[in-house]
Amino acid sequence: MMTVWSVKLHLDAHHLEEGGDWVTAQIVDKRSGTDKKSNRYYATVAYKVSGNRYEFERNVEKTFFDQHDLHASVDIKYWKQDPQTFDFIENQTKKSAQWRQGIALGIGILGLMIFWKAGSRTNSAVLARKGGRITTAAIQSVVERTGQYGGKTGKGQMSFVTKDGMAGQSLERNIGNLLDLEVGTEIVVFVRNGEAWWEGDVGPRAKVPSQLPKVS
Repeated sequence: MMTVWSVKLHLDAHHLEEGGDWVTAQIVDKRSGTDKKSNRYYATVAYKVSGNRYEFERNVEKTFFDQHDLHASVDIKYWKQDPQTFDFIENQTKKSAQWRQGIALGIGILGLMIFWKAGSRTNSAVLARKGGRITTAAIQSVVERTGQYGGKTGKGQMSFVTKDGMAGQSLERNIGNLLDLEVGTEIVVFVRNGEAWWEGDVGPRAKVPSQLPKVS
């Protein structure tokens, strides 16, 4: 969604740069509020182009909000083919598009990193199940993950320690399933490259068919 909006803003910025014109508008409304714990400022402008009146609200910087009183006049740049597309400040739309593009890129990179990390962990777990050392471990604790404001999420993890002292943790899963397992219970784990994986997360190791001839 962020990428789509960024593309639209880049297109609007191009239209304003190539086919824009200036008109004097009047600020007919101002308001401020909070959004996700940050202050937001808005100004509504009214202007006329070719006898048609337009009125739109736009998010503005605090400096613009403080410097322009209600009913003050302000020059805006609009797209001649569609006067509904306008800038309060020269290149405002372009800068907004670049900012959103940067955010979208950051989100994309973060998503790839999370995907790579998850894939790497999955690969490690599969290799441990396939060729790692099989041993047992004792459950140490089951902890439910809390949400942003301390509320319960219904998800949690189990921690365990192998016989030789290696600590491990289950993948995140429904807390109800984990709470059925008591502290101290022995579980089967696969150990490889200094990591221990619970059999309940990765599944049991496939049985290798016997190569010995059957005795009739």
